[in-house]
Amino acid sequence: MKKFDWKAATRINTLMLRSVGLWPEGDGTYNFNIYTIYAVISINLFVNGHTFFQVVNIFFVYSNLEALTATIFITISEVLVVVKVYNYLQNLKLLKKLKSDLDKDIFQPTNEAQIVLIEPNLKMWKMTYFVFCIPSTVAVALFAVFPILDQNKEVRNIFGVVSIQYQNFAAI
Repeated sequence: MKKFDWKAATRINTLMLRSVGLWPEGDGTYNFNIYTIYAVISINLFVNGHTFFQVVNIFFVYSNLEALTATIFITISEVLVVVKVYNYLQNLKLLKKLKSDLDKDIFQPTNEAQIVLIEPNLKMWKMTYFVFCIPSTVAVALFAVFPILDQNKEVRNIFGVVSIQYQNFAAI
């Protein structure tokens, strides 16, 4: 019987982790190479950098209670992301070992009936992933574009993030 490809179900997750520097080649350890340099820059820029600037933003909005509350909420969420990335990197070797163990013979289906039982769950997993992925991508894109498309010259700071006051681009 043909070997069942368990990695197909998590291929998109692996691709996304690799694109942000969180899935090194091999056994789960970072060796000194270009990908490690990319991972360090990526993690520090996107995760730690954003958290640092959120903490700095607290000092700029301390006199406005509403903005301060929103900024502290976002900062706590960002600190939890840093903790999550740290725990992920600590357990990456175990995660890679578990993923490689899925290719062993003990986890392979032995007949067509087992494959028929597995495939609907894997299809549901992929569908659930895309159901969460598409709206979150649209939301991030709209949050990024909203200040540019907004015709109001007043700075709107929905999430406590330091905003840039954009000029009215419709007049250009």
